[in-house]
Amino acid sequence: MLIPSPNTAEASYTRLAGSDRYQTAVKYAQKGWGKSEYVFLVKGDEYAEALCAGSLASKYNAPILFTEKYSVSSDTLEEIKRLEANKVIIVGGYDSISGSIDQALYSAGVITIERVYGSDKYETSVEIAKRLGSKEVALASADQYAGALSVASVAAAKGIAILLQNYKIERTYIIGGTEAISKEIEKQVPTPEKDKAGMQIRFPE
Repeated sequence: MLIPSPNTAEASYTRLAGSDRYQTAVKYAQKGWGKSEYVFLVKGDEYAEALCAGSLASKYNAPILFTEKYSVSSDTLEEIKRLEANKVIIVGGYDSISGSIDQALYSAGVITIERVYGSDKYETSVEIAKRLGSKEVALASADQYAGALSVASVAAAKGIAILLQNYKIERTYIIGGTEAISKEIEKQVPTPEKDKAGMQIRFPE
């Protein structure tokens, strides 16, 4: 029986790790990028938005870095400088990531700051999908991270948007006729309901 030596075992993998999730994200960016025009910034304790942002970051070939709500670490700011990134896309609204982060980024030399967000994490996932422009989506629970995590890498590689949902759709109301929404689309939605002419919605009494 062959037993690998300790040196062989150590050479078989590389560990990317910092003292916390914020520094670990920096380590990953350092490993994957020499320079990057764009950087995506997401809240460090909001896994759902971070996973949804993966496909969009992949489209821009940009790293994802983490921030806290009211402050961004000096390590993260230094990494943005090292990457020579002049455009930062913040994923999340001002209730999630404060406007003070924008000011810190401007002070660090970032020229352009954009935000992709909705009124909550579900709508934020939709806004990310719109920006991505994908015609394919993966539905994942916002409350149980395992599903979104398992599909995230595949979605990023294939440019598929991840949409968050936390409820079961029991009925879909179709607005408009077949010229607006085709029968093929109708077949794909759960329990569709429309009137016989397909022109006016029927709401239950």
